[in-house]
Amino acid sequence: MVEEELRSGRELLSQAQKAAQLGCFDYDIKKDVIVWSTEMAEIYGTTLEAFGGKLKDWEVMVVPEDLAPARTSMAAGMKTGEAFAEYRIRRQNDGQVRWLESRGAYFLTTRKNRSG
Repeated sequence: MVEEELRSGRELLSQAQKAAQLGCFDYDIKKDVIVWSTEMAEIYGTTLEAFGGKLKDWEVMVVPEDLAPARTSMAAGMKTGEAFAEYRIRRQNDGQVRWLESRGAYFLTTRKNRSG
């Protein structure tokens, strides 16, 4: 029952993201690991398998003159907890340039040092 509800919820979320043309991601700064939703990969014109999952893999898709402002927004977000940026990407599958609006929230987690 619980598994069925989770699957149904994931399907609804996926449909909503497609309809709204939005994706979501999670970025572990410490490990430099980015996990994209399927919809995020579609927006960038790639697949989850083809996306390397590192910050440098995302950076090569951003139009070069928009990269510095996007990085600045990320840095500001780390201080305030919220980030907003507008930048262009070059889609990987067709080379089309598209404007993106990115909104994010930063969650800081601490891990206790377990010794012994």
